[in-house]
Parts: sequence; C-alpha cells; structure tokens
Amino acid sequence: MTTPLTVTVIVPVHNVAAHVAACIDSLRAQTFPDFEVLVIDDGSTDGSGDAARVAIGDDPRFRVIRQDNRGLSGARNTGLEHARGEFVAFLDSDDQFAPTFLERMLQALRTDGGDWVACAIALCFPDDTVFEHSAVHGAPVHQPGPARRIAMDDCTEIARHFPSAWNKLYRRSLIGSQRFTERTWFEDHEFFWSLAGRTGHMLYLPDPLYRHTRDRPGQITGADDERVFEQFDVLERLARLVHATGAARPDEGFARLATRLVHERAGALRTPERRQRFLRQAGAFFERHQIAYSPFWDADICASVGLAMRGELPLSVVLRTQGTRPEALEPTLRALGYQVMRDFEVLTDDPDALGRGHLPNGATVRALDGAPGDVARGKYLIALTPGDQLAPPAFKIWLNGMERLDVSLGLTAFMPGDWNAPKHQVPFLVPAEFQPEIDATGPLGELLPLSVMRALQLKPEPSARILRRDLFAGAQACEPSVAPAVETMALAVAAGQAAYFPDPVIAIVPRPAPPLPDPFSLARSVRAVAYMPEMSGQPRGWQAAIYARAMEPRLATLSRRWQRWWLLGRVLMAARLYGLRSSPEFPPDHRTAPGLIKALRLPPPRP
Repeated sequence: MTTPLTVTVIVPVHNVAAHVAACIDSLRAQTFPDFEVLVIDDGSTDGSGDAARVAIGDDPRFRVIRQDNRGLSGARNTGLEHARGEFVAFLDSDDQFAPTFLERMLQALRTDGGDWVACAIALCFPDDTVFEHSAVHGAPVHQPGPARRIAMDDCTEIARHFPSAWNKLYRRSLIGSQRFTERTWFEDHEFFWSLAGRTGHMLYLPDPLYRHTRDRPGQITGADDERVFEQFDVLERLARLVHATGAARPDEGFARLATRLVHERAGALRTPERRQRFLRQAGAFFERHQIAYSPFWDADICASVGLAMRGELPLSVVLRTQGTRPEALEPTLRALGYQVMRDFEVLTDDPDALGRGHLPNGATVRALDGAPGDVARGKYLIALTPGDQLAPPAFKIWLNGMERLDVSLGLTAFMPGDWNAPKHQVPFLVPAEFQPEIDATGPLGELLPLSVMRALQLKPEPSARILRRDLFAGAQACEPSVAPAVETMALAVAAGQAAYFPDPVIAIVPRPAPPLPDPFSLARSVRAVAYMPEMSGQPRGWQAAIYARAMEPRLATLSRRWQRWWLLGRVLMAARLYGLRSSPEFPPDHRTAPGLIKALRLPPPRP
C-alpha cells in the first residue's frame, strides 16, 4: 500500500538549463521533507532535462516526465494528472522556494483549515538586486506577520492579489478537475479566478517565501511579441469568470483587472507600431465592455495608457538645445529613454536626436519647428534643459498625479545640479508659507491651493513644473519670454491650484540667467496678467511686487551709480505708464528689491 504524500510540487521545464539546477536545489533544501516533485520536461532543446537530472542526483522524491512541447499550461496540466499529494504547489523552473516555503505554507493551511494560501515574494534581478514585494497590487510593501484571511467576496479586492500560480499552496481537492487553458499566454488568471469562485477566502502569509526571477531573456512577461494580442481572448473569458464568482462589484473588479493587464502588456511593447495597435484594440475592448480604464487604485499603473487608448498623446517634452554641446544633451536623452511611462513625444531642435526617430522605450522624437504650444500634441507639456536628468518613474508619478487630481499645473521638488547635491530644493521662494501642505503631501502628489500671494512665491523654474496644454495656451498673453517670474505667476494664477510632488525625481542643471527684461516690455506683460479674469478682486499692489522682483536681477548687474539711476528712471516711467502702483492692502511679506519697493511706494520692510 502506497503511503499518502503530503505535497506535490510541479516544476514545468523548457529551455532553462542555466536556471533549473538552482530551482532543484531550493527544493532539496526544504525544511519540510514529505513531498514529491514532478519535473515536466516540456520538449526542451537546450539540455534542461539533463541538467535537472544531474541536480536531482539520486533523490527519490523527484521524477522527470518528458513530453513534446505543449507550453507552460500543458506542462502544469501533465503534472496535475500525475499528482498524488494532498496539497499542490507550482514552481517555475527559473524560480526558487525559500527553505521554509513548504513548511510555513502547509502550517498556515492546516491551522486555518482553508483551501489555499498565498505568500509575499522576492523579485530577483540579473544584477543580484532583490526587491521584496507583498504580491498585492496597490500595496507592494510587505508587512511581516501571521497568516491572515482574505475574503473572496469583493471582486475589487480579489483583483488586487497576484493571480500567479506559483506563490501559492493549494489543497488538491480545491483544484479538482480544474486545468490551465493550453496554447495561450497569461494562463494563470483564469486558473486563479476559477478557484476564487469556489471558496470563501484565501489565506495570505506576508513573508517573501517565493523567489521570482525577473528580466530573464525569453520571459513571457517582458516579450514584445504578436502573441500579446492573446490577452484580449483571455480577458473575454475572464469577464465571464469574474461575474460568475458571485462576489460583489464584478464590473469594477473586472475594470481594475483589465486595466492592470493592459498596463502590464503595454509596458512590455517597445515596437511603436505594435504598441499603437495594441492600445487601439484595448480601447475598443474597454468600450465594448463599457468599462473605464481605472489606474488610481494602484500607483504602479500608468494613467497615460488610458489616454493613449483613447487616441490622445499624454505628454510632449520640449527639449530646446540652442547650441548646447552634445555631451550635455546625451544624459537627458538617456534619462528620457529610461522612462517607465512611454507615451510621450520629444520635441527638439537637435539634428542628432531627430535622426534617432525614437528613444529606446519607443517614445517618438519630432522636430521643434515652431512655438511649443503650436507644435506639441500632448495633453501635458514639460520643458527640459539639456543636462537635466530624470529618475525612471518621474513622468509616471507626475502624470498620474495630474490626472488623479484633475489639475492643469504641477510643481515638483528637485535636486539642484545633479543627484549628488547634498539637499533637494522645493519650488517655493518662501517654503514656510506652504509648510502645512508640504508636510501633508504624500509621494504621489496632493492639491496645493494657489492664491495670488502664493503665486508670487513660486520659483520660476520651468523644468520643475508640468503644464496642461490648455493652461499653457491660455497664459501666453503675458509675453512670458520677457520675465520667467511673470510667466510663472500667470500660469499659477490661471491654474488656481496645483499638484505638488515632494519627491525630487528630477535633477536640474544650472542654467544661464535669462535675458534681462526691458522695463517697458516687462511692465506691459505684468499689466496683461492683471487683465486675466482670475485676477479680478485680488489685492492691489501685487503688480508692483512682481515687477520689482523681475527687475531686481537687471539692477544687480549694474555697477555704476549713474547706470542704476538711469535704469531706475526707466523703471519708474514704465510703472507709471502701465499703472503699476502699490497699495496698503498688499501684505508687506510679499516684497523684494528694497530700493525698487521704496521707489514704487510699496509698504516698507518690516523690522
């Protein structure tokens, strides 16, 4: 009589000769010994089966089953047909179990009496970097602790958990006759949702007991392949499975699931033409099922994909070189090519950059052959200077925040010079005035109300802001080229509020001072801002303050007294001509250039 086995571990193997030995070794190192391992050699052509046999040695708990290639699902199904254990686990042959995987997962199930248990994971990259992940979408940081129950009664909550077959232990009775769909990619999802509809809860053990290999050549999750379109057939079947669970909020749960899957597949596609076809088909799928792209439940999802699905380019990046040395431009182009969010275009006047046509991540490079507002096609605009550097998630963080908060202006903290700067800077001249909001802002951005007084305290730093294109077009009447401070204030006043991002995901290079403004052109621009509808009812005197601040750098360049008096005379004439006068209503905090303030009869500085 055969003694019943406790656990069957199914290991599908196909052309992973360099990895399978480490996988087998992790099984032989398990602290729980009562298991069998079914190694399914799925038609390998690189000697993977032989490598597995060498690693197994004479361990009687292992059995190698050779079959013609049927794909990952076919190999797993073969394993299920031969499984004898009361419990079943799946281990991909390029991954590994932690030594206590079986012991702790089995203990959790036996203590609870549940049907299946999932655990957190460790993501292992080729450079030996390891990131621990909860295996829960939207909450990646794992919190160690005892196993807990996850109710399977709400589809939006079910959709948060990794559907992968491999970080779980199942009672074989739960699986029953359920099998993986063969000859398709993304097979884990159907298996997961089928089981979710059969049980009231899943156990979750928040410890990273499964080591998952990432960025291995040939992995399906990173494949830029025509088979990516199989995703939509899988989603059609998943739509029925989600609704068949009987759990609450199936429509919203399916929308989140479809959003996540489209985001993941779009992120793997680097061929521009294939990516555009995929996004068009995704848009048609969402419209047919009457669901909305839903990114904001998980910060890892790019909101830009939803815009691209609707045929809208999310972002235009303006990169004007103006004769900059090529070595200064290259770090910026390299950083743009590493952006996680790929739905953007680069507008530049650099011939070498234009010759590339596309960046490594698929972003388009086009000629900046006119005013940015006229040439750009993106919903949002960012202006960079050659030498600026961006962290890979910068665009994703900024655009997600702009879309979530539905604002037309974004402001970000930044590193001055490069990533080695001792301290980051905030985009405010007087940070104390924004301190409550700064302290309360999370890394994904929060709303920042902008009064005229606050608008006067924004740093005129173009690379530290993101604009919605309609805001940029609406604020151009102020002749922004004459004074960045006036442009910045006009944009802030027109927006009325901004998204503030406290994480410095951009390093901004020092740049030459802008051309010094002519007093009359500057006064005319300030006056134009005063006529903006948003300025109605604002305290008098702000025009003189912004005018004085913009003129101060020019006064500072003059070393001779007669030059200063001559310029000051022109300043006062321009201020009088355009009616830029102070008023006691204007708070004395908002002042600059003491000499100019006195000349313009602004309130005197406080002691």
